[in-house]
Amino acid sequence: MAVIGLAATIGVGAESERDTGDPFTYYRMAGDVASNVQKFTKDIPDIVDAISVSISSYPDAHPERIGKVIYDSLPRFPQIAEDYLNRGNCNANQLEPKKVNIVSDVSPEDLTQEEFHRYARYQAEINGLTLADESEYLGKIDKAESVGDVLSIVNSYARNHSLKITIPESDSVEDFSVKYFGLGNEQFDITEFKSISKRLLRNLYFIPTELTKSAEVQEVKIVGSIYHIMFKHLFGNTAFYDGLRNEISGSEHLGGLFNPVNRIIYINMDDSRSANLSGRMLHELSHAILFKTCGLFGTLNDKEFASLNPEGFLYGDKESLKTYKGISSSRFGYNNVFEDAAYTMGDIVLTFPPIRHDSLPPVQKAKAKLIEQRAEQLAPGFSNYRRALMSKPRDQVKE
Repeated sequence: MAVIGLAATIGVGAESERDTGDPFTYYRMAGDVASNVQKFTKDIPDIVDAISVSISSYPDAHPERIGKVIYDSLPRFPQIAEDYLNRGNCNANQLEPKKVNIVSDVSPEDLTQEEFHRYARYQAEINGLTLADESEYLGKIDKAESVGDVLSIVNSYARNHSLKITIPESDSVEDFSVKYFGLGNEQFDITEFKSISKRLLRNLYFIPTELTKSAEVQEVKIVGSIYHIMFKHLFGNTAFYDGLRNEISGSEHLGGLFNPVNRIIYINMDDSRSANLSGRMLHELSHAILFKTCGLFGTLNDKEFASLNPEGFLYGDKESLKTYKGISSSRFGYNNVFEDAAYTMGDIVLTFPPIRHDSLPPVQKAKAKLIEQRAEQLAPGFSNYRRALMSKPRDQVKE
């Protein structure tokens, strides 16, 4: 099972590429290495050798640390293999559609910020959901005297969502796939850190805790930068992703990452002035939620979501990027199906006040409805809650 787990984790393989059009070049190469190890072998050194091939390109990774990470990872391979090989598909359309019954006499756009805050809590409560009030924590952040104090206050609030946020100071390798570069509290200007922290709490307030808790995120690490061996080969060696990365971010490092193996979110905050903590957090949290609803195989091979694209569209294709407009909420969403789904959730479904579906391009509208259905599976009542907070046409508002 360890070998199957290895192959499943670092070799999602040709089928994913064939089904979704994603450029899984390195995954196939790593999968070939893993498949050469005898199936169901009990020869652990062979397994370690196969993993070592994959991890050898880490920058400045200490051999002893790599060895420990590999040893610690081995017990998790059987579960990873089971998650992948059960080939569970994500199909929200198999659910019975639920009638959206909005209890509302007003349009949220007519409310003040304070009124909208109370209105959201009311709508959550009547739909059986919970919002964690952030107001008192915002005041405490204003009075905090250090970055450490701000982080402690943020975590006091984040516990409502079963989230724990840390800022590691030193570099480390975690799991066998992720290396991050430490940041430390002293790297932040306290005024900037207060600002981005308050924005994060304001955004989390509107997301029901039932949904965030369902993602089962173990930890959120704010780091200087992230190096993920699989994603480095998946994205970094393709001309398509190189072009997007240079055009949009100008950085060789990922802005964020959710690792489904250890269920940790890593957020790159090497420049707090330009980094969007809240946006990156919502995006990676979206990955965590979608992995929870669809599983590893279902997320990487999301046929239901991909089927909403127009005929002829291909992920990771420069011509499709030029030709097909309004496919994804982000240009990075054009890279593959699981990024597209996560951007749809983070940019549209988990953003409040919600964007009215009829204001979206047709493809994004269909995708937003599908992702909303998936959130409904984890937090029943979410669709009604979210629709109630949308602005409404004037003829639907009681004067």
